[in-house]
Amino acid sequence: MKNRKYPEFRILVLAVLLFPASSFFYPSTADAGTWKVHDYIQNAICIQPDGDYIWIGSTTGVWRIKRSDGTFVQFTTKNGLINSVVMDIAIDGNNNRWFATLGGVSRFDGLGWVSFTTADGLVSNQVRALAIDSSGVKWFGTTQGACSYDGNGWLVYTDKTGLAGNLVNVITTDASGNIWFGTNQGVSRLNGNKWTTYTTATGLAHNKVNAIEVDDSGNRWFGTDNGVSLYNGSTWTTYRTQDGLAADLVNDIAVDKAGHKWFGCYGGGVSDFFEDSWTGYTKADGLISNQVTAVAIDMDGHIWISTSAGVSEFDTESSLPDAEDTPDEDLSDEDMNDDGVPDDSQDNVESLPLSDGEYLTVVSSQGTKITGLTINDIPSSSATPSDLDFIYGLIGFTIEGVGAGKSAFVSLYFPEDAAPATYYKYGPTPDQPQDHWYEFMFNGETGAEIDGNVVTLHFIDGKRGDDVYTLDGKIMDIGGPGFRDAQTESVPASTGSSSGSNAKGGCFLGCLNER
Repeated sequence: MKNRKYPEFRILVLAVLLFPASSFFYPSTADAGTWKVHDYIQNAICIQPDGDYIWIGSTTGVWRIKRSDGTFVQFTTKNGLINSVVMDIAIDGNNNRWFATLGGVSRFDGLGWVSFTTADGLVSNQVRALAIDSSGVKWFGTTQGACSYDGNGWLVYTDKTGLAGNLVNVITTDASGNIWFGTNQGVSRLNGNKWTTYTTATGLAHNKVNAIEVDDSGNRWFGTDNGVSLYNGSTWTTYRTQDGLAADLVNDIAVDKAGHKWFGCYGGGVSDFFEDSWTGYTKADGLISNQVTAVAIDMDGHIWISTSAGVSEFDTESSLPDAEDTPDEDLSDEDMNDDGVPDDSQDNVESLPLSDGEYLTVVSSQGTKITGLTINDIPSSSATPSDLDFIYGLIGFTIEGVGAGKSAFVSLYFPEDAAPATYYKYGPTPDQPQDHWYEFMFNGETGAEIDGNVVTLHFIDGKRGDDVYTLDGKIMDIGGPGFRDAQTESVPASTGSSSGSNAKGGCFLGCLNER
């Protein structure tokens, strides 16, 4: 599993939802394969196949997709995950799922969660890499070194004990029992108590190693910030863009059953290397984004590719989909606000899926534009108002084109059976610049008016409700409808089961804490 480079982003955590995946098919122009896009997962970091399930780690928690029917469940800190930024995932021999996060490690047995931090023995809570060896020992790579846990005790490894560098991006095991560590200062191999380190001086393409994969012939493949290096035990070979690689920054590597090597390249898409021949796949072929963060192979040989814009699933063997196979989730021709105009042609109308096939539709004033529509988790550091439940989380958006100091409204259309009791915001106010909860009901100038399932928000640029108190012609908002306890009894809970697999997964992130 692997950790790599990623652009700066704002962490937005989606509320826990269970509903059919909003997925779309795109025919590939590179071959007869087909692409399926899972665009509801933004800022995906890592992938772990698990039988009929695929686990996706992201900046918004971990998602479990059921391959057979497309449904999915999201797990966040509300469920027991210690931190919502999931960097790596592994499955042990008892079918426990282990999650490396930027707040520690969490273990999920299908029913409950257990977490580990520095208080338990981790060398750092900033955990970036995770692997489990054939004896069941768990290995963790952090920003301050690596450590192992055998179920009873912890051992710590740093640059003072033989590790090439303390910032560990990836850990991989091989059939000989070696533990491989990719760091920012090279690769280290631990064989029992013996350490061996490889750097550019010995043939490595670059000292920042983001991915390590061992193929069926025992060859070691290293993805770096400047190409891919192959080490066969005695000699080194490096491949870069001039050789056919999609981009030199390689975030992940996966090898399929046929021996194809798949390289996830940040900024270049995916490269398939087979029998000395290169094939590239980009957004033009059906990939959701060229900013690839991880690659994994499921039990059916489908290639799963995570990116900053979502997750792509590539079936290299299938033909183009029949018309009846095309999902009906495409909203481009829908008129969710019933104004007689397709929403896709209006900048001031946006929709997001909720549970059970329902949608939240947001409509702003004519002449304005909605951007950045998201559903965000309740801040874990701040208690919500005690008598309310925010079942839809906090809704964030920006309204552009308002005009400096001018007014605008936004109407939120919730499912028909929803009847919010009030509306709260979480953010700054002129008298309290720190983020905090405050009720945002209409006061004659700004605030929310509630009519059944429709909440209309009144704003004035730079005044109460606008999270940026400057006259910039935009409204930035994050808030949500509050429900009394009795109003939430019919809301479905997220459920699911687990199954094991020997499929290999991938994981990424390299510049959350550095670069």
